[in-house]
Amino acid sequence: MTIPAAVKDLQRLDRQLRGMAPREPRRARPEREPRPLPPYGEWYRTTIPDQWGVPAHIAHICEAVQRLVDGDVQRLCLSMPPGHAKSDTVSRRLPVYWSDKFPGDSVVLTGYSQRFAEKHLSYPARELAREMGILASSATALDEWEFANGTRLVCRGVGSAPTGVNPISLLVCDDPIKSEAEARSEVIRENVWDWWTTSIEQRMWPRTRVIVIATRWHEDDLIGRIQARQPEGWEFVNLPALAGLDDPLGRAEGEALWPEEKPAPFLRSLQAKMGRSFEALFQGNPTPKEGSTFKVGKLRHVDADELPEMAAVCRAWDLAGTEGAGDWTVGAKVGRGVDGLFYVLDVVRGQWDAAQWRAKMRETAEADGKRVTVHLPQDPGQAGKD
Repeated sequence: MTIPAAVKDLQRLDRQLRGMAPREPRRARPEREPRPLPPYGEWYRTTIPDQWGVPAHIAHICEAVQRLVDGDVQRLCLSMPPGHAKSDTVSRRLPVYWSDKFPGDSVVLTGYSQRFAEKHLSYPARELAREMGILASSATALDEWEFANGTRLVCRGVGSAPTGVNPISLLVCDDPIKSEAEARSEVIRENVWDWWTTSIEQRMWPRTRVIVIATRWHEDDLIGRIQARQPEGWEFVNLPALAGLDDPLGRAEGEALWPEEKPAPFLRSLQAKMGRSFEALFQGNPTPKEGSTFKVGKLRHVDADELPEMAAVCRAWDLAGTEGAGDWTVGAKVGRGVDGLFYVLDVVRGQWDAAQWRAKMRETAEADGKRVTVHLPQDPGQAGKD
């Protein structure tokens, strides 16, 4: 046997023997050793000017973030109206807090575009880290930079994958959809969902903490799709601009979320102008333009002189109970024509208290005449006030 052949035989035998030996199982990743920092709410106060103060809704957000940091919540969806400091409270500060508490982790910041994410999320976070003296001297870029303790921050726009980050320790997704026009596009909503399920979710680990922050544009936006799956481990927090029933902050119905900056009369003026869009953007309650019963595209206008004779006419009321705020009291007058079709003949609506809508109902009934049947609901919610 030649020397090269003998060497090959020895190598083959060595591989066989190593293959027979039991392999040591791969060790689990060691748990992180968090640094002792004050709770997020207390830390947040040290990063803002004294004159800012901490409104109730900001304190509520800080409490939700603390549950995420502590691991009591794995994933958090937070919806709020625009202009209520959600990004300033979370996206621009939580990465800095996280980096100081969990040295060596990887944080991913995302937004609807790379430019938005870099300019409005990454840059303020980096400058805060610089002010606190915890920014690495080499941190000059905005798409990727490091803290002095080795924590890495990666900034990506929707559609781009955070490649090279494994595992993601904290993911902050802030406003994944830019505008109402984009939210109405089924193609764009589908692209956002594909990016989320293929580029983001498949990079999550059991230890990954996720927070999605958004102004709601559409019932099928990212928060809507996540919520529709009824996933375990997610918490959903919605803070409406005007309080309704069972308000998470314990506000009275119609009370503003940030009355010092955007008082209730100002919000109600927006509500009157914006209609359904206000319900989505400011109340966090996007509703489809058409439901399963009535299809908007199939409705048509009929001139009054073209109306057929009505076989029956009814005015049905949906009652609310708060003057100038909350839900609307609505009375719809609908007729069934002799042609078998239904016609919406008139709609009366307003934000009235009980005394006002009783007077309006009487006035309307007198105007409609005795031929029009009046239908009233049995509403336990409204009945509590009247």
